[in-house]
Amino acid sequence: MKDRPFHITVTIEPRLGKFRYVRSAGEANRVLLQEWNGPRGPKYFAALVAVKDSLAEKKPPSHARRAFIAAAIEARILADHVVTPVADARLTFAFRSAAE
Repeated sequence: MKDRPFHITVTIEPRLGKFRYVRSAGEANRVLLQEWNGPRGPKYFAALVAVKDSLAEKKPPSHARRAFIAAAIEARILADHVVTPVADARLTFAFRSAAE
């Protein structure tokens, strides 16, 4: 299975004050199976399936990322207040002047 990078890193806080940055479907798989400290509800199990599908290249990495975020929200460990910069040559930003 080939690891599939996320377009934007997901930040979780599995323990108070300890942040974990998840950058790919492979990392999400490791976190879900080995490091998950929160409750394992329906969205957790859906995330496991989504990550597996992404690693098997049946679904895009964005599918796994969305499912992982949903599981983190369900477990109340998503660190949505943390902004992680992403260095990706595919992302470009265009700025317009206020006069346009």
